[in-house]
Amino acid sequence: MDYLKKRQLLLEGNLTTAIITLSLPLMINNFIQTIYNITDTYFVGKMGTTAIASIQFVWPLTFLMLSFATGIGVAATALISQNIGAHKSEKAISFAGQTLLFNAAFSLIFGLAGYAITPWLLTILGAKGALFSGAVEFLRVMFLGM
Repeated sequence: MDYLKKRQLLLEGNLTTAIITLSLPLMINNFIQTIYNITDTYFVGKMGTTAIASIQFVWPLTFLMLSFATGIGVAATALISQNIGAHKSEKAISFAGQTLLFNAAFSLIFGLAGYAITPWLLTILGAKGALFSGAVEFLRVMFLGM
């Protein structure tokens, strides 16, 4: 759907259709993330209960990373949308480019720093023994995935 059709749908169209059209990409994203987590848990579960406990132990940190990324995305979308609505396409494109650069730089810096301090973070959270080892491995992979 092109820009003018979307604009017309939001301003003059059926509210239910507009809400579904806007929310569908987010619902698909959440569905894919849920399937990823279920699949991850299934295969890690084949390694034993300690492995499952390890990924569940680091879930709050993983969720923190996801929440921060979502916040950046929402903020960027708001800025870009406001500029598109004000017919300032150049500024919207500039915000989009800056957001991509920020995300790339932040992901690289945060991912490498997180990888380096993973043992320290997990020690602070109280992980010990086999749980600690499994959690370090899993969280480091998550940080590298950034």
